[in-house]
Amino acid sequence: MSDIDLTTLLRSWPYEPGRICARRIAGDDDRPKLQVRLDLGVLQMEMQGRPDGLRPEGFESLLVFQQDRFRRYTEQTEQTGGPEGFVLGADEARALREEAVQYYHRYVGLFSLGDFEGVIRDTTRNLEVFDLCRDYAAEETDRTVLEQFRAYVIMMRTRAQAEQAMAADHPKEALGAIDAALADALWADARGQLVDLLAGDFQYQQGNEPYIDGTTLVVPEIPVGPGQPQFSATFAQHPLANENYDDFARKLQTEIEEECGVEFEGRIANKRERRTAVLAKGWRLNPDFLALWERIAHKTRYSVTYQTPDLIAKASEAVKKIPPIEAPKIVALKSRLKITHEGVTGELLSARQMEMEASDRKTIPDLLSYLQRETELTRTTLADI
Repeated sequence: MSDIDLTTLLRSWPYEPGRICARRIAGDDDRPKLQVRLDLGVLQMEMQGRPDGLRPEGFESLLVFQQDRFRRYTEQTEQTGGPEGFVLGADEARALREEAVQYYHRYVGLFSLGDFEGVIRDTTRNLEVFDLCRDYAAEETDRTVLEQFRAYVIMMRTRAQAEQAMAADHPKEALGAIDAALADALWADARGQLVDLLAGDFQYQQGNEPYIDGTTLVVPEIPVGPGQPQFSATFAQHPLANENYDDFARKLQTEIEEECGVEFEGRIANKRERRTAVLAKGWRLNPDFLALWERIAHKTRYSVTYQTPDLIAKASEAVKKIPPIEAPKIVALKSRLKITHEGVTGELLSARQMEMEASDRKTIPDLLSYLQRETELTRTTLADI
């Protein structure tokens, strides 16, 4: 392929700082492509599958390949412990991160074009990468490095879900998407960051922004659309990171007891209340202990009685039946392949056999010592055999 100067293309589509410039085009293969204008060029991606159009290992993406590998590993080991032994090496985790960057560029471009379905698809896919690396990467760094981006990816997916619901005139579904996002980040360290990111995605009147009241995120007003009434909602029942866990657990247990009729008292042992057990004085003379010791103190021993001459005779007969060990041989055959109207035939031109010389053989080990170690018989008995 000859070199192509992109100057004309770049001048016809100028870069705008502070704005994501993206567009759809029809590729030479008649498939839609996504182009994103950067300050130094243009990034072009496929709209479906992996953005660069590659199929690593024959799969849609490296993530799908690793998920298939995980599935096959789980099926093979389900009788011997399940997926606990599945591991992502450092190179595999790095390749997954690099691939996730491609999807990041694509969903940012798709969001600017209002393709919220594509954004939801790609952000959900990248969160699956985060989970896979967090749970199965061999190195600690590979398990944690992506977690700093989790709140941002959840936020982007939530924005797309909310925008999609608002476009369909379903404001309650938009609020439900935000609620689900907060629940998704329930125990994540970035939950407070997620609250800030979500709160900044809607326009509010001065002094009427979302705020946190105790353990509740309050969204006073979300505009439904031009000329339509405001919709307000409160998201509760999600403990914030700075809430006292004991208070939250106590409230949750109370709710479960009232709604389900179960009781937690006496069923949960507090680890902080554990105490070290101290043996009572004179425990060795306790009648109950002595009776128990009498039953479990015995050792079981197994023994085999045999006559050495009989063992030598039977072992010798067994050794005689072992196929003879011959020196290694190298056989070289030279043939000619004939292809005619009748078919394919072969003609043997020459055959040569060569026996390996003693100098080519490896040193023979001390057989008596090896057999003595494996059988625990004496060297004299082994020599007689």
